[in-house]
Amino acid sequence: GEVYVVGVDPEERGNGLGAASATTAIRGAGGEPMLLANPGGVDFPRSIVGSVGGRKALDIGNIGFSPTSVVGLEVGGANAGDFRIVSQSCTGRALNPDAKCAVEIEFLPRGPGYRSALLIATGTTPLGNSYTTAVLGGFARYAPTFVKEKELPIRPGTAFGVGGFGFPANAEVKIGFDDGSAPFATVTSSPDGTFLAQLTLPVRVRIGPRTLVATSSGGVVVG
Repeated sequence: GEVYVVGVDPEERGNGLGAASATTAIRGAGGEPMLLANPGGVDFPRSIVGSVGGRKALDIGNIGFSPTSVVGLEVGGANAGDFRIVSQSCTGRALNPDAKCAVEIEFLPRGPGYRSALLIATGTTPLGNSYTTAVLGGFARYAPTFVKEKELPIRPGTAFGVGGFGFPANAEVKIGFDDGSAPFATVTSSPDGTFLAQLTLPVRVRIGPRTLVATSSGGVVVG
């Protein structure tokens, strides 16, 4: 068998004492191989949570000595919901020896950080079943957007509307000024990372030009 590691970015890799590491034992049964995914590991471009991070294609080939049929294609693993099969030419047909079919995968991350999954192809022949896998991976981050209803000067004690999208789901979003003062309001984003709120500018606030900012676990964004 072969082992593929994808998504190892030099900037993301830990170094020195205390660096993160992972160890696993890999076991399997021997037999005549029939299917092979090429490439065996696919890295997607860095993406924004909730946005399509690109598409990649790979081949499933018959490397055996007799015809086989691909009877199943699925995505599994830790972040299976972040990867979607958008097209494929594998199921419902026979693959002769040395023939191959194509699978196109879309990366739509649901959370930040490194996301990974497995593409699993299952085949059948008169001699038995076979399968192959390909590792899917990619990094994602939040890119929140914050907007306010009024661009004109707002008087202390005046109500105004704010909104945002691209924030973490069901997260606290603190709203204040960019001068280091404490936030004066907190709203909660919806399950899709958006919010709309009607706020009131504090009565006791220093007069002068000020910029509103929204802060959440996804970062700080200027309004």
